[in-house]
Amino acid sequence: MELSNDNDRLAAIDAEILSMRESVGAKSESQLAEMIGVSQASISQWRRRGKIPEKARRRVESYRTLGRDRLAAKDRAEALGPQRMFEGRCLALFLAPSRDAIETRRIALPHYEAQWREYATIFERICLACAEEVAERQEKIGGTVGEAMADLTRDDPADLLARVMDRARAPLKEKLYQG
Repeated sequence: MELSNDNDRLAAIDAEILSMRESVGAKSESQLAEMIGVSQASISQWRRRGKIPEKARRRVESYRTLGRDRLAAKDRAEALGPQRMFEGRCLALFLAPSRDAIETRRIALPHYEAQWREYATIFERICLACAEEVAERQEKIGGTVGEAMADLTRDDPADLLARVMDRARAPLKEKLYQG
């Protein structure tokens, strides 16, 4: 009888681990472990102990949203390529809130701190959004990535920043770049 209970418990743990993998989009247990910040050995310990720690469950829950965004961002970055991502990072730094932004009235002084805090929080999304802007401009002008970047920097910085921030705040499930 005890063997049956052990088998049932192991089957339940296996089912929950599989459910955790599916909920965060992990293709393997090692990928699940990496995504939630535990070792592969930890997952093996869950089986031996017959229990998944509550902390691991919370990590999976928080990763559901965050992880899917990161995976989608990674896929989009790969589709854009390293050169566009580099130029996107450069454009993101060009647009970053700075004292110059206050002097040119791109950012009002009372909003500077809040904008800087948001910018720092979603910087990777902003870089991705900038890379997508570069890709779209490249397609529009039919030039190189460098020419697209140069052309973008001639746009009104306030308008460009507004477009980039709207794109960076948008859910990643919306494909904004069709390249």
